[in-house]
Amino acid sequence: METLGNRLRMFRNEKHMTLDDVAKAIGVSRQTIQRYETGVIPNIPPDKISKLASLFNTTTDYLITGENTVTSDPEFHMLQRTYEKMSSKDKKNLMIILRASFNKYFDDNIDDNEQHKE
Repeated sequence: METLGNRLRMFRNEKHMTLDDVAKAIGVSRQTIQRYETGVIPNIPPDKISKLASLFNTTTDYLITGENTVTSDPEFHMLQRTYEKMSSKDKKNLMIILRASFNKYFDDNIDDNEQHKE
């Protein structure tokens, strides 16, 4: 079974990075990266998942689930990483701006309040 740890190890090896390289890039110890990869630390903090996804040029969804459910468009990934870094207030403000500017692209069947509960 493919796990988050396996995917992290796969990306690290594909990029020819050491545990130390990855640790320095996301601001943790070498041992922490090793524990992420072996599953000793199964619940990786969201900010670290986001940094790992950015480092490996993938999505947080793919790291967590192993499923490629979104586009490989680099601009989409940049937008997603930016959104993940925003506060709840900033996310809400962004949605107001997007709806005002691009309402024709939104699915009105989705309740925005449900999407932004945190």
